[in-house]
Amino acid sequence: MYDRLEEARMRLSSSLIRLDGEPFYIERVYRLDYDPDDEDIDTDEIECEPVGPANIYVNGILTAYNSFVTDIPLDSARLDFRPVPLGFRRQPRAELCYMQRQPYRSYKQGLTGHNYDANDARVPSIMSSDMAATIKGEYPCLTNTLDLVESEPRIYGNLYHAFARDWAIRVDATTGVVYVFYGPLRSCVGESLDGGTTYTVYPRYAHLIESLTEAATTNTTEQFEVTTNAA
Repeated sequence: MYDRLEEARMRLSSSLIRLDGEPFYIERVYRLDYDPDDEDIDTDEIECEPVGPANIYVNGILTAYNSFVTDIPLDSARLDFRPVPLGFRRQPRAELCYMQRQPYRSYKQGLTGHNYDANDARVPSIMSSDMAATIKGEYPCLTNTLDLVESEPRIYGNLYHAFARDWAIRVDATTGVVYVFYGPLRSCVGESLDGGTTYTVYPRYAHLIESLTEAATTNTTEQFEVTTNAA
């Protein structure tokens, strides 16, 4: 944890962490015991002084609700500085968009617009509700996703629909084939020829059967069969 204001500001300002489990964009890192605009004090000396995290505060925005929160000390148990989870964009997309934190260590501890990677150039802002839903894992279940495509095929057919952090489908609006995509590989790993009831995982991806089965049956009572063809 950071003892000096200067270091905390460098590592945390303008980045995204979590507060009470919610995505939290840090706008400002500061101390309450001095006025940085006071010309009679040595600001540099004070900001490099080791005062401990209990005396350093942050304020910012809960991005899912666009609400402002202030005066949270860095040593508060409400703050979670671990990397936020990413994955498929929650919103249906014309392009496959899977987001991952960059593997190299950045000088920013939180998520910024520069330290994560996505195969789609049109990535959401880190302050958007779309990104907040992705971080929180608020995906529709597979059953609801298939119902959405079936109800509005002209609008939602051929789009990529995420139903879990690492899983998405695309329904061919012409043939009705449901193609399944696995985010970490950014590849199509299987398909369904019966409208989304039975899924066949391609042989080289047979190790993903359990993961796909778990994702497909989360938050739904409907059962899906997941198999693979012989190699």
